[in-house]
Amino acid sequence: MAEGLPSMTLTVTTPMPLNLENVNACINDVVTLEGPLGFDYYKWSNGEESRTTDEIADQDKKYTLEVRDINGCTNKADLELTVDNPYTDFTASQTGIRPADPVQFVVNSINETSTYKWIFGDNTDGTGSNVIHYYYNEGMYDVTLEIESVNHCTATNIKENYINVSENNPGVSVNESKLQILDIKLYPVPVKSILQIDASSYNQSNEIDVSIYNSSGQLMSSFMISPKDIYEFSMSDYPNGSYVVMMRVNDIISSQKIVKLD
Repeated sequence: MAEGLPSMTLTVTTPMPLNLENVNACINDVVTLEGPLGFDYYKWSNGEESRTTDEIADQDKKYTLEVRDINGCTNKADLELTVDNPYTDFTASQTGIRPADPVQFVVNSINETSTYKWIFGDNTDGTGSNVIHYYYNEGMYDVTLEIESVNHCTATNIKENYINVSENNPGVSVNESKLQILDIKLYPVPVKSILQIDASSYNQSNEIDVSIYNSSGQLMSSFMISPKDIYEFSMSDYPNGSYVVMMRVNDIISSQKIVKLD
């Protein structure tokens, strides 16, 4: 050290650590983003200069928080806001039917961890992403789909006057004609144990999506069959009663009632 110069002590201060927790929220919820205690100054990337900031969860976003402690040391960190929006659309196999005709309701975008409840507008309801329902009285019916995600976020999709039930509608006869065009046969009817789905004369290249429902509209089984195939489906464990077999090929949906008897 040179003579005559005063001694100096250099103190290096390490900035306080800044740890932020990511946030999950339901769509349109108001969420509070928080920074940790102990800093002298806070500034969020949305311009808010406070330890907390309230945000509407309308989409996934990334936020940056800048902080300064009492020693003037600065730090910054990022926080991810993830928004859960369970809303989805749905379709019906047909919207103009005759009384007692089956209608298939299908969720367009299925999330396996979500639950789906249907309100059919005739004082009945159902559950599942793919259901069959019967309307027995003429009239116009609203259909409501209530969705709840695994995070308990909810959404509602209402279609007013969606189903028209009238004796003047073509109803299932349209589907029966499509069955004849596709030339898919079901036998024997009634079924004792094995239902044969005969697509041996089916003259298209697309696979056939088959769903079987009980009389309450609950999906019992779903599977694919290949063109030119005779598929054997065991119903030996099924209770006696009426069932509906729905067959879908692209935008063509056909249905046929069968009876299971031991």
